[in-house]
Amino acid sequence: MKVIFERDSVCAGDDVFAPNPMEYSFDQPPLLSELLSQSVVEKYLPSVSGAKTYWTAMCDGEKAAQVEHNGSPNSQANINYLRQDCVEQIAKVFFRYEKQEPLLD
Repeated sequence: MKVIFERDSVCAGDDVFAPNPMEYSFDQPPLLSELLSQSVVEKYLPSVSGAKTYWTAMCDGEKAAQVEHNGSPNSQANINYLRQDCVEQIAKVFFRYEKQEPLLD
């Protein structure tokens, strides 16, 4: 099963590639937790140096999760699922950029 991931841009230079598409393949329809796993989200979302970015993951137009993504050097995503973890027949995931905050040392 193929799922298209797209996202908002985080800076002007990022706009060149908007909507920043990437295709992910799953052997079978994934659980929401597999579709939006930490490893998938960290691989897909951009790392903003010295900042934490906040995103809303939209699955086929419906809110599915809130994501906090720490930038480099230690990229890490914290995911808050907004619906039950079940098998998803999703064609597209869109990450809507919400805001950015500086990382505090």
